[in-house]
Amino acid sequence: MGGGGEKMKKITRRGRLEKTEAGNHLLVNEKGQTFKASEMSVSIWDKCDGTVTFEDLANDMRKEINLIVRGMEKSGLLEIAE
Repeated sequence: MGGGGEKMKKITRRGRLEKTEAGNHLLVNEKGQTFKASEMSVSIWDKCDGTVTFEDLANDMRKEINLIVRGMEKSGLLEIAE
């Protein structure tokens, strides 16, 4: 990415989300090209409603990652060293 100004630009999703018969997510651009999409990709794409910035997305992801890691730690699946 470019300079600091990129963080302040609003991000707007394009295309559409589809699901295959098997339940997999596909993102389809305005040219009709399809792309396999992970749950995280879909989550990010969905949040891009024209009101969020890169910084907003990064903060949301940081919060989600923190919740997941802490939950895994409590479940005994991860150990976080001090």
